[in-house]
Amino acid sequence: MISFEGGYFTREMILQRLRWYLAYALSYRDIEELFEERGPYVDHSTFNRWVVHYAPLLEKVFRNKKRRVGKRWRMEEECMDARGRVKLPRPRLPFPTQFYLLRSLRAPALS
Repeated sequence: MISFEGGYFTREMILQRLRWYLAYALSYRDIEELFEERGPYVDHSTFNRWVVHYAPLLEKVFRNKKRRVGKRWRMEEECMDARGRVKLPRPRLPFPTQFYLLRSLRAPALS
């Protein structure tokens, strides 16, 4: 696990600011302004150091816990008209008269 010891700020405070920065398109100064009234003041340069230090460590932890996808899968494609009837693919027209239904299957037995 990632160690947050030796710092002035709590683990929860650091992780909450990092999550907001990494999940949403916010700048360091935006995060500084958002959390100005919620707790101790943190300068944007301090926050920049947190991102540089903790973001790669968090990514490594999340990638290790992420579930693997199945080893085999295939793509199935059907061409349908607007009424839902299956058609053979034809050349593209300038306006959509047919639609493609795509679905991925993990294994041939699941179809």
